[in-house]
Amino acid sequence: MRTFAALLLLALPTWTQDSKIDLKVDESVLDNGMRVLVVERHDVPRVYCALYWKVGAVNERPGITGLSHFFEHMMFKGTSTIGTTDATKDAEFNAAIEAVMSEVRQIKLKRLDCGRRGVELPESDQALLKELWGRYEALVKEQQKVSVGEHLSKLYMSNGGTHLNASTYYDWTRYFVELPANKVELFMWLESDRFLKPVFREFYTEREVVKEERRMRYESTPTGLITEAFNAQFWQSHPYGWPVIGWMCDIDQYTHADAQKYFDIHYSPHNATAIFVGDVKPQEIKELARRYFGRIPRGTVEPPAIVTTESEQVAERRMNAEANTQPFMILRWHAPPVVHADAAPLDLAMMILDGTSGRLHQTLVEDKNEALSVGAGYWSLKYGGSVNITVRPRPE
Repeated sequence: MRTFAALLLLALPTWTQDSKIDLKVDESVLDNGMRVLVVERHDVPRVYCALYWKVGAVNERPGITGLSHFFEHMMFKGTSTIGTTDATKDAEFNAAIEAVMSEVRQIKLKRLDCGRRGVELPESDQALLKELWGRYEALVKEQQKVSVGEHLSKLYMSNGGTHLNASTYYDWTRYFVELPANKVELFMWLESDRFLKPVFREFYTEREVVKEERRMRYESTPTGLITEAFNAQFWQSHPYGWPVIGWMCDIDQYTHADAQKYFDIHYSPHNATAIFVGDVKPQEIKELARRYFGRIPRGTVEPPAIVTTESEQVAERRMNAEANTQPFMILRWHAPPVVHADAAPLDLAMMILDGTSGRLHQTLVEDKNEALSVGAGYWSLKYGGSVNITVRPRPE
């Protein structure tokens, strides 16, 4: 890899061109460790506000795969002041639901053990499971009477907020919204409140939502499960081997205790960066950040270090799969992580190969007429990476 990068650099022009990009970033760190980045842009009276947390699928383990993504869902469920009309009753319902679902989980664990032994779950347990589920649904229905659905979203939207969303990846989770310049303090309050005292209400209801999301995105598409299996084969030992959304069997077993423990470890302010781009003044943002985010205490438990590295590949791995789709082929090689010195030249090399003006397209599509399309890319992650070439051959 180093030799290739060096050869590539030798082929590049020695002159440099001024990009004309003057990105002035004001950076500060709160007493609790949270970083605050501000970029002034006074073109329009709007501000992009975001929170990036250094937690993603790579921080999980077997048994709780997908918990980072699930937690993203949970953080829209509110706090003791957001999402409910009666915090006391809401807490009572959460406790009652958790008690019932703890019994449900024990039966599910017993069912897993029965499956391993090749026997059916006893009818008495099946009947109890049905009864418990009925009690759970009744409690959920009663809790909905004191719940305010989509409360966080409504507060943002009624104050001119747009593009409210969140996303989870292998190395990070982010929450973001765009607001009028005079509503940044609303972001500071709402976001600090939901990470200061989150309430994991509708926990098991949302768990079913995530299971359905997995069915829709992976299990109901022609190549979803194939791509998932290919990725798991590529990463033999690394945590990147499981999907961001998690394995279905793990999603089905999440508990409130799992989420709380994960929150306590990873959602400490020193593991987060707040970003503001737009019509703002850095000093004003710093003062607001100290007032609101400064309330969140620094966590007492440090997130475990990522120590598992990808095993050395001892042979070529090949996967052949059939699906109701156009034929395609993917070739993938292991590559260095994004922080590696070779990352930039490797990314440039893939740009030279990619696109309709790229060398692969010129050779396989235009000259030899063997492919309908071809693409190349460098998938750069914090703890590893890959080089990918995708080819869609002509039918003949």
